Amino acid sequence: MPSGVRRKVLVARLAGRSTWFAWLTGLCCLAIVVGLVGLAAPLAPAVADWTRRTAGAFGERVVHELTRGGETAQEQVASAAGELPASCDALALAPALHAVLGSDAAAGPQAAGAPHSAGGLVGLLGAQPVLDCLWGTAGSTAHAWLATTSGDAAAADELLRAIGFECARLGDALRCTRSAAAEGATPASTVTHLLRDGTWMIASTTGAGVDGFTAAVEGAIWPEA
Repeated sequence: MPSGVRRKVLVARLAGRSTWFAWLTGLCCLAIVVGLVGLAAPLAPAVADWTRRTAGAFGERVVHELTRGGETAQEQVASAAGELPASCDALALAPALHAVLGSDAAAGPQAAGAPHSAGGLVGLLGAQPVLDCLWGTAGSTAHAWLATTSGDAAAADELLRAIGFECARLGDALRCTRSAAAEGATPASTVTHLLRDGTWMIASTTGAGVDGFTAAVEGAIWPEA
């Protein structure tokens, strides 16, 4: 073979690709990939758990945003009456109520329970009692009963009217009052039911010396009233 031809074949072989080297390179790459997969395999449960928790948190966030409007409305209703007093002593510290009861008035050692006029309304209105306070002064008593409720005031209106209460609607609030004059040994008495902003207040008095008690309790619960 002439030297010129050999030179061209040698150049062609050098410039061309080696088949065995290409296979060797491919096998090395495959081994690297398999090795990486093997190293990552123990992390698969952790990755799956992270994915599940992330998806769950995202779903909860979506549900929270969708229901936030309803919760906000409920919070506004619950806070409209302000924070209900935590104890009878705290309620009695309200300036107007303290002035009515006097510094010597003491909370009764036992709660009196819901007044008789509440009757079946407790169950009907789904009431949850919060506070039950009975004060006694010379010849008179003052009783405040507070509960939260989700019931319809219209039902209370009808039932209270049926047992002699005079009721009036004041916006979304319902106020029903029944008074009885003194008769013989029975002292005069007044009972007032007030349903407003998801709170049910019953204020009752017997005897003299507790004028203004109902207004004072109402002012302690709804300061803006």
